[in-house]
Amino acid sequence: MKIELDYGKEDLEIELPEGHWIEIIERRAVPALEDQEEAVRQALRGPIDSPPLRELVTAGDRVGIVVNDITRATPYPLLLPILLEELQDIPTYQISFFVATGTHRSNTRDELRGMLGEEIVEKIESFRTMPVIETPTGWWDKQRVIIQSGSTESSWIARFGY
Repeated sequence: MKIELDYGKEDLEIELPEGHWIEIIERRAVPALEDQEEAVRQALRGPIDSPPLRELVTAGDRVGIVVNDITRATPYPLLLPILLEELQDIPTYQISFFVATGTHRSNTRDELRGMLGEEIVEKIESFRTMPVIETPTGWWDKQRVIIQSGSTESSWIARFGY
């Protein structure tokens, strides 16, 4: 039996032996929001049980934004420009991106461009890798505000999310 699987940006065709029980689970189609940008903006301006992001940061703050590595699909080209818009009082040199690689390899600059968008990679100077096996010190401790995004998980080793 031949099966086509989604694999990265391409399909992967595999052949499975006959006689095995095989069940193909497909994702359910969910209609997209009409105005996704406005939905993100409203979520940042009216969060549940928290003041809006703009009220949590001041111009002198150093902000760390934790993003997924390339193994997690997240619409960062949609999300990050709006997030940075909400942080407009923070100079970009005071914003650092922390790529949560966990046990994966570091991402290349080209991969960052593909994941986060060309504009973000060119605008922000500081991108750091956060492997799970290393406790970040120095640069991590200097961030007053940490924004966890995408499907990054809380980490007691990296000391965020708890």
